[in-house]
Amino acid sequence: MRLNLKAILLFLTVIVMIITCVVYMRCVEFTFPQDLVKRWDRRLYAVGNADLLHDQLDGSDNVRSGIAAKDGFKLQELQDIDYIINQEYTVHCKRDGDNHEVYVPFSFLRHYFNISGTMSSPASPLPTIDGNSDSQAQNKFLWMHTTAKINIPKGKYDVRGVFMYFENYNVEIAQFALSRYNKNSTEPEPRIRMLENIDSVQVNWLLPAKIGNLTRIWHPKFNGFNSSVIQYETAIDFDSAIALREMNQTLD
Repeated sequence: MRLNLKAILLFLTVIVMIITCVVYMRCVEFTFPQDLVKRWDRRLYAVGNADLLHDQLDGSDNVRSGIAAKDGFKLQELQDIDYIINQEYTVHCKRDGDNHEVYVPFSFLRHYFNISGTMSSPASPLPTIDGNSDSQAQNKFLWMHTTAKINIPKGKYDVRGVFMYFENYNVEIAQFALSRYNKNSTEPEPRIRMLENIDSVQVNWLLPAKIGNLTRIWHPKFNGFNSSVIQYETAIDFDSAIALREMNQTLD
């Protein structure tokens, strides 16, 4: 008995169609749950429809609740607040009360902190710190610090000079002691003025009348130095203090 191949294929096709129809008729009442696939309203997030989204957010509570119930998600509304910068000027920002976040415009950060930023292309992978590349097909924002202001050194670099050219920058240096040490090593020595050494140099002291005295005496503790000390007595009041005559404190 010879089998007809075309007849067999036709018979199998009919059987498959019958089984499919039976299964479909038995499962006609089956529906996917609403939470399985959320509905995406393209009108709200289309390019150029920012006003429509703003109207939906600023509408009544019934409109917002209707959108949330219909689409299965809740739109978060950001509040407009004023960001006061060092009590000097104000920048308009956005606040998310639910997540306790404040969103600052990047245009302010770019000028205030001297940084730059650009949008990356999905076609070009981004290099990471470990040397790998992030090739996910999505736009990302690249945050970069910039040093556009170049401070040219005043002279030829010298290892004995000022530490790291801190003179060229208008900033406050944390290493104040190190900066002062380098200043002392590069600038001329300060002028030293001898006020009194009791023996060869003596100065005129201003004494209050009848309530203070000053004498120069020899002290046994300094016997090896062949020198004397100043002994004075005053009252506890400020008017009884001993002072120097004709001393230029701005130069010494």
